Amino acid sequence: MKIGKIKGISIKIHYSTLLIIILAGYSASSFYRLFIPESSILELIAFGLLSSLIILISILAHELMHSIISMKNGIDVKEIEFYFFGGVSKILDEPEDGTTEIKIAVVGPVTSLIIGGMLMGLSFFPLTNVFIGLTFFYLGFVNISLGLFNLLPAFPMDGGRVLRAILWNKRKDIISATRTATKVGRFIGASLIGWGFIQVFLFGALGGFWLVIMGSLLRQNATESYQQTKLIESLSYIKVDDIMNRLYPLISGDLTIAEAIFRYFMNYRRQHFLVEIDGDLAGILNLEKIKDIPMQRRKETYVRDIMQPIEGVPHIKQKIDGKQALKELRKHKGRSDLLLVESKENSS
Repeated sequence: MKIGKIKGISIKIHYSTLLIIILAGYSASSFYRLFIPESSILELIAFGLLSSLIILISILAHELMHSIISMKNGIDVKEIEFYFFGGVSKILDEPEDGTTEIKIAVVGPVTSLIIGGMLMGLSFFPLTNVFIGLTFFYLGFVNISLGLFNLLPAFPMDGGRVLRAILWNKRKDIISATRTATKVGRFIGASLIGWGFIQVFLFGALGGFWLVIMGSLLRQNATESYQQTKLIESLSYIKVDDIMNRLYPLISGDLTIAEAIFRYFMNYRRQHFLVEIDGDLAGILNLEKIKDIPMQRRKETYVRDIMQPIEGVPHIKQKIDGKQALKELRKHKGRSDLLLVESKENSS
């Protein structure tokens, strides 16, 4: 669910974020009761709710700084999304070098540590209101813990990305650097799983299951990130000219939608077709657009009426590599899932 935009970046909340609010609120209330045993239910609810909401704002600040530094370095950011285990900035491309990655990765934990330090400092001021003092102290502790945890060299967490960036600068090989960082990330993930099981079975602490889940996700994400990096880098050795489709079927803009479905979509099993009008390339007809047209109107609606005009379709140069093409495709995701390749002869 989209809740707004900051600096052009969409902010979304997944329904599982509700669990963060509940768990963070419960943890905060338990902390408050340790210091104020005689606290009322209303006080506990207020402390838990206030703390969980400010924690979400702190996570947003953490992720927003990742996104801002990414954009300052020419890397597009699609959105920031909150979900069960926190927040994530959906950065659309890898940094160009290790130094840039260090800047992007380290700014999030540093932001959390600064926020935590400020809040912790405020808690030591002479405050007449215990509720406010404990709020500052608890939120300061949470933010400092968040910053330190993210600095663990566990790829693809922030600290793991810093490790990869250092290795990348040293070896001049992002694949080798990512492979090593992935191994470290998987080891730390396995350690979290092991410690979680020890807590559960030796000490009876059910909270150990969270470590098991986090460790499992860390290992999975590390492997997936490595595979993704290998795939993206392999595309840099392939030219668009080698993989472009030069024999793309053209359909007339004067056909009805029903005719286009019967003669083209059913026969060729494609998601989209180029549209020509009076011999000129005019646009693209996408299957998703056709689905929006009611059955009873498909015999009276023409291709030219619902096609995407050619001016709105992203274009790329014929000689760029597959990695650059993928970057362009990600940049335009939502507006088009097709790129036209500009050549001297025509577009393909």
